[in-house]
Amino acid sequence: MVPEQREALDEIIVKIRSGRITRRSFLERAIALGLTSSVAGSLLEACGGGSSGGSSGPTTIVWQSENDTSGTYTAIVDAYNKSNKDNVHVIWHNGPSSTDTMLTIYDNTLRARSGSIDVMSIDVVYPAEFASNGWTVDLTSKWPASDRANYLAGPIQSCTYQGKVVAAPLRTDLQLLYYRTDIVSTPPTTYDSLVSLAKSNASKAKYGFVWQGSQYEGLVCDFV
Repeated sequence: MVPEQREALDEIIVKIRSGRITRRSFLERAIALGLTSSVAGSLLEACGGGSSGGSSGPTTIVWQSENDTSGTYTAIVDAYNKSNKDNVHVIWHNGPSSTDTMLTIYDNTLRARSGSIDVMSIDVVYPAEFASNGWTVDLTSKWPASDRANYLAGPIQSCTYQGKVVAAPLRTDLQLLYYRTDIVSTPPTTYDSLVSLAKSNASKAKYGFVWQGSQYEGLVCDFV
């Protein structure tokens, strides 16, 4: 689904959830966007538009993530939806691979006060920016401290702004140094040692140290 189609789908999802369009209009527009009738019907039910007689359908949560080509997020969402945990249905939107593009999408969507996204996968440097703009919910009272204690202190701190927990860690990235055992018997423990080993083995490899040195945030992270 191209971005324009996804935006149109987001729009009708928001409208059906708020009762601003009929079930028939939702189905017609969803099919016009390329969804099959069965998928459109399932989506309608997930959005709470397939119920009648005053009974409420499942709560629909739209999750916008960064780009995932591994199939991991698809598997997580499918498993969660099959469990019907807490009567919640998750719709996952795969995002771009560029963090700059992802931030632009969030910035445009949130500044427009769009309700098309409920849960966002954000970078570790965004919680403060998003919270200061009023784009996040204070989770402090909603997320028990006893459960937060199961997480590493650093990631929790990065999710905290002005004493309020405004995000939850999804994963923690680690930097690993790989070395060729056919050239170096033991890995360097300091950057000075790394430079020295690279120079002394210059004839054995094209590059002494390969790292993320492009002009983007990876450069800053690696340098720091």
